[in-house]
Amino acid sequence: MLQLQSNIFLRNFVIENLVIPLTVMAIHSYAIMKEIFSLLIRDNELEMMSIFFLNYIRNPIALDGFKLGPEGGLCLEPCRESQEAININETFFTFLKELSSEELIISVTSKMVMELLESPGNDLLDLVIRLVDDFGENFLKYPNYLLNLSISILDIKCETESEAIKATVLELCTIMFSDPESVKDLEQNSVILLKEKLESNLTDSDAKNLHKLISIYFLSYNNFINEKKSKEEEAFFSELKQCMKQLNSEQVPARAAALYKLKLLIRKHKFLIKEEILLQCFDTFLHHLKDEDSFVYLNAVKCLSTLTDLFPDKIIPKIFTEYASKFENVEISEDIYTGDDEYQIRLGESLLQTIQRLGSAVDCYVTMILPTLLRLIDRQRSSRLVSSALSLLSSISEASPFSLRFEIFNISKFCVDCIKMETNIDIRRASLCLLKFILNGFGDDIYNFLNNEFVQEIHEIIIRIKEDPFEEDSIAKYHAIQAAEFIPADPIVSPKKPLITIIKED
Repeated sequence: MLQLQSNIFLRNFVIENLVIPLTVMAIHSYAIMKEIFSLLIRDNELEMMSIFFLNYIRNPIALDGFKLGPEGGLCLEPCRESQEAININETFFTFLKELSSEELIISVTSKMVMELLESPGNDLLDLVIRLVDDFGENFLKYPNYLLNLSISILDIKCETESEAIKATVLELCTIMFSDPESVKDLEQNSVILLKEKLESNLTDSDAKNLHKLISIYFLSYNNFINEKKSKEEEAFFSELKQCMKQLNSEQVPARAAALYKLKLLIRKHKFLIKEEILLQCFDTFLHHLKDEDSFVYLNAVKCLSTLTDLFPDKIIPKIFTEYASKFENVEISEDIYTGDDEYQIRLGESLLQTIQRLGSAVDCYVTMILPTLLRLIDRQRSSRLVSSALSLLSSISEASPFSLRFEIFNISKFCVDCIKMETNIDIRRASLCLLKFILNGFGDDIYNFLNNEFVQEIHEIIIRIKEDPFEEDSIAKYHAIQAAEFIPADPIVSPKKPLITIIKED
């Protein structure tokens, strides 16, 4: 019977006889094994014990695993056949449970996950899955550990087997972020990192739900919530919390109502909106813009328009960056939309409302708007996206036509080509509508930016559609009739107006 004389002896015993693979020996007393580990736990030797368990799993000399010894105790014994598969049996988990150390379980799991990231393998993955399944509730008591564990697990690349553990960890994080007490002291940088990792996996419903909860967390529990506030600020943050929590509802009317309330709240308390809150609101509205229910996403469109109304300098660049960046992922296709173009169309709707509200002030933002739209007016892109871009250009031309003056030829040429050759009815209509607003906005000054021959070509194509008895598209004909009213005087007769009038002195 092994006599327990000192902690030093115990530590040496574990290191020499258990950790080093070549000198593994049996301990036939379960009680002694348990006492050894209990003392190591007491002395906070969690690192040493985690290394032992990891070596037990990764031992190049395969082990049968934990087995009952002759006296009913626990033993570690080498396999007779070196190629025999490692058996992660129930005794190992029973042993961990009986040690009753949450810190040890956490330390062991962390070691296993880090090893799995460096050297993927199904033997270790199976163990990590079992650890998370069996001891998941213990992790909830250590929010920051669970946060970092989740970030690491989302990086595991072990084929489909890793999906099970990712789903479990996402479920645990969802429980944690649903509890106000659990998230009070979370490390902000880790939360941001987890949010970024989830953004690349938002097709998964669990990831989408957790992403939403994290957005709510940022608006509800960040440091600015804990600052000393006036009564007005307290009322604002109280309403803000309620709105953000309601956005997590499964009920469509509740989510739509929360967006509507949030829009009114932002308008009412504009001067209390700090940049951090503003950006989180922006992310939240973008998230709900992807909602499948039109009742929700239309409210999200209005919310984004409200942000651009109140904070144009900060939000307009961000929303156009989002609009442009998403188009990079849209594959060129004639009629099949392989990209996420529905999301871009909805972004386009919010931008359309923004441009209409800006009116002539849109000229101040045209340098950030035009490059994106000019990239999109390409007949090889999906028709819905081209129509969206043309509609935005029409809105700009209607509000402030001369803001397009430096690109007027390229835009007009694209419209004329579409009217002549495009078979898609939406693009053809949008092109006619844009030409109508250009002619109306520029008037006779059109000759200062387009040559006479090209204006004559525009004239002829509009008149042809207007007078064509076989034109079946009544909306296209309507745009042509209106555009014909804005065609300037005959370019052959009308003199070209100079951009600068020189006044001669007598």
